[in-house]
Amino acid sequence: AGAQQMLISSARRWALMHELNDPQQEYSLAQLVEQLNHDTIDLVLVEGFKKEAIPKIELHRPSLQHPLLCAQDPQILAVASDQPIAQLPRQLACLDLNQPDQIGGFIIAHFNLT
Repeated sequence: AGAQQMLISSARRWALMHELNDPQQEYSLAQLVEQLNHDTIDLVLVEGFKKEAIPKIELHRPSLQHPLLCAQDPQILAVASDQPIAQLPRQLACLDLNQPDQIGGFIIAHFNLT
């Protein structure tokens, strides 16, 4: 309790957690990506960062009655939903949220990761 840093380790991996003292000190996505070893990665997947100008897949559950975000965000490439969506505001792929292989295939095809 109260630790500023926490390190966890196993035979296959390790992770360092660092506590920020000031909430205003929150890192941007660009600053976080700078921390990665770019020689060993092909793709970075993030959750959140809705306001960043990066390619996105919107996760949408109509039962929650939230509006689609893709109408206002041109960076959204596809919508993954647990129910069919009758009309999307523009030509977007509609993915089945319950089919992770379909979502993965879309990401692989879109970014030419084969």
